[in-house]
Amino acid sequence: MSIDEDSAYASYVARFEARFGSKKPGEFVKFGNTMIQRLSRDNFPHRLEQYLYWHKECKRLLGSGST
Repeated sequence: MSIDEDSAYASYVARFEARFGSKKPGEFVKFGNTMIQRLSRDNFPHRLEQYLYWHKECKRLLGSGST
């Protein structure tokens, strides 16, 4: 599956700003008891790759009946 990274990043920024307001890349916001950092365009592809890998693994494990 091919992902358009530019489109995915634009969606990420839109969701981030809708929830936390306009922040510069690298700035932190509080999410519950956790501080999260807005990703820069350069850092986004690696995080997207990690997310897609773990999403696929979780679906595979749940589909196999593992608990």
